[in-house]
Amino acid sequence: MEGDIEVHRHKETGQEVYTARTETPIEALYETAKKTIMQHMRTAGDPVMTGERAEAVREAVEKMEKVCEHPRADWTAWWLLAKGSFAIDRPEEAYDAFRAAYAIEQNKTVIPREWAGVCMELGRLDEAIDIARKAVSIEPDNPELIGNLSIAYLLACRIDEASRSIDAALKIDSSDTINHTLRRLITETQDGRRPQPRTFSDLSQPAKPRKKLWQFWK
Repeated sequence: MEGDIEVHRHKETGQEVYTARTETPIEALYETAKKTIMQHMRTAGDPVMTGERAEAVREAVEKMEKVCEHPRADWTAWWLLAKGSFAIDRPEEAYDAFRAAYAIEQNKTVIPREWAGVCMELGRLDEAIDIARKAVSIEPDNPELIGNLSIAYLLACRIDEASRSIDAALKIDSSDTINHTLRRLITETQDGRRPQPRTFSDLSQPAKPRKKLWQFWK
């Protein structure tokens, strides 16, 4: 096999026969699609891809779908298919691909971490909590994963559990700025300055200002 030419010997004559490939090898499809998808990652709460970037990801997703049809497709192919699908606003397809990846590999935090985010985008908050817990069970001292679990609790209106989780995350790493922001959002929800968030977009809304002491005496 040389480049795009397959070389084999004729059964009767023993002579070499050269045949042009008619399909792109699975390995080449995987590497091409992987490169594009990795360059256009989207996480939960981010805007979806549009324009030329979206078209490039759509083409990459089509290639990765062909890879995943192969019986030896591993979890990374399904994970990349999920990430590409999510980037172009196909959360249901992303959900299914993450589930397929997790069915193959249960010991990589990157799968339930991203899968839980898709569940939150879809409003499947109880499931998001269960899946985020799976990620934490793999790395129980990972403050990022515990912070993600705290977000799932917050959006599911389980404020006390969100508060305990984020405090545990900050105890592990007190310098984590994202978790400090999440601690503030939870506190604002607890004291009524922020309406109960149910989506990622709710989290980006400004909180009500604190009342000054003299206002309580009016």
